[in-house]
Amino acid sequence: MTGIIAFNGGTSVTAGTIRLSNALALQNSTLTIGIANGIVFDSSVASNAFTLGGLAGLANTGNFALLNTSAAPIALSVGANNAATTYSGTLSGTGGSLIKIGTGTTTLTNGTSSFTGNVTVNQGTLEATTANSGANSSLGARIAGRTITVNAGATMLWSTNNIIGGGGQSAASLPNIIVNGGTFNSSRYNMIGNINLNGGLLTQAASDGGNAGAGGSYQGYQFIGTVTVSGTSPSTITTTNGKGNHLLGTGTATTIFDVADVTADANTDLTFSAPLLNGSGDYGNNSVSNLVKNGAGTMRLSVPNANSNAYSGTTKVNAGTFLAVPTAMSPLASAAVTVADGATFGAFNASAAALTIANLTVGAATGGNITLELAGNTAFAPLSVTGTLATVGTGNKINVASSVGFTNAQFPLVAYPTGGYTGSGFTLGTLPLRVIANLVDNTANHTFDLNVTGTDTIRWNGTVNGVWNINSTQNWITNTSATQTTYLQPSAPGETVTFNDLAAGNFTISIPATVNPSSVTVDNTANQLHLLRGPRSGRAAASPSPRTAPER
Repeated sequence: MTGIIAFNGGTSVTAGTIRLSNALALQNSTLTIGIANGIVFDSSVASNAFTLGGLAGLANTGNFALLNTSAAPIALSVGANNAATTYSGTLSGTGGSLIKIGTGTTTLTNGTSSFTGNVTVNQGTLEATTANSGANSSLGARIAGRTITVNAGATMLWSTNNIIGGGGQSAASLPNIIVNGGTFNSSRYNMIGNINLNGGLLTQAASDGGNAGAGGSYQGYQFIGTVTVSGTSPSTITTTNGKGNHLLGTGTATTIFDVADVTADANTDLTFSAPLLNGSGDYGNNSVSNLVKNGAGTMRLSVPNANSNAYSGTTKVNAGTFLAVPTAMSPLASAAVTVADGATFGAFNASAAALTIANLTVGAATGGNITLELAGNTAFAPLSVTGTLATVGTGNKINVASSVGFTNAQFPLVAYPTGGYTGSGFTLGTLPLRVIANLVDNTANHTFDLNVTGTDTIRWNGTVNGVWNINSTQNWITNTSATQTTYLQPSAPGETVTFNDLAAGNFTISIPATVNPSSVTVDNTANQLHLLRGPRSGRAAASPSPRTAPER
């Protein structure tokens, strides 16, 4: 076929072959192959890239190679006509690659494909429904050096177990998975090797392992390689039915999360909103599993973990920030946490319960950090260490953030064992803006406390002009001390701001550079406020009165 077929109907091969001498000859048609090697790719196509409207075929009858007539590998794009198709044959060919395009779903149901090129999902959904067969799989050969890539707006779906293998595998011998803004999903338990999330979503709704939270030994994903977060947008690992994901639990192996600072600020780079579990039945069968956090980015464990097989090995925070909600981590003695110099460990969303761990070592020489994200004054320490607390070296700090303003009081931050702690303890690190406080070692209560002696917030006053900038023009005034000041934003988010009728003037406000306040309250009743549209973002929406004009 040397021309392009314009019709959108199907093309079937039941005898002989179709020879494609035009890369787009069947770009609009679904090709159903009913005979082995029923399609031939002519080497006259210099690009060695061909496009099909869709691909269909029965098992053992529609097999063909991703090679041209000169045995050179080709890149085959399928799905251009947006139709849903099922292909049950096998794809072979050294170096041949498969690309999913179009908005429809292409389903691969044969686990014996052996092609060795890459798989790329650019659009729609590519679904694999059959377990691997030896060294082969629905997605080609199970060998190193290949990539399975899911790009933005596209989805990869694994709807059975063992798509690229079960127990006894090594990440070094498997294809790498790359999720570039797309979605990688599984409805069953599956093992995966090295995976790179670049603004991607790794999710699962595994039907294996019994009820969520019941300690099932085959739940969502089994990580056997490194989880890498890169790019310029944050990534998420989650579950839609509460099932957890397993860390590597064989021998002394460790699962590494290498999280870059993709947001270029303190915001979260990887949200892990699925329970983390000890090794699956294939990899350790609930053997103690360890976690290492590398990279300058911030990783959060954002859901509680009620599983009896919650990961109970060591956690080493070698770089960046690792934060967890209460019960996301095991309180068992085996679950020791080590925080390297310059790295940060801590708790958030701990207003109802504490993050409890057995053993904590902070720092080695120059000191590590504890960060606690609060919702105002605490009634109990949001981080509780029950076994041993070692503060090694000098310069270990406790940093405090809060989504709600503090009142002047002393309240606990970190609880330590009744036997005390070793080392020099902690000094006070960062505080919410305009909070005056000191750190107290409360030996009677066995806690490190924050003693708040003063707080303030700011409102717009417009004394100088109508410009809202960062730490430059004193157009603001403190609510308590009535002192002229600037808007502070050393990093995003900045401080809480209020607009009301107490301002001296300049109710038309321009914003020449990006500002990111923690919250914005608008309470004007007599003077209409105008915020002129510019490069502005906010972490909390304004609450305008009826006399607040929309932004322009």
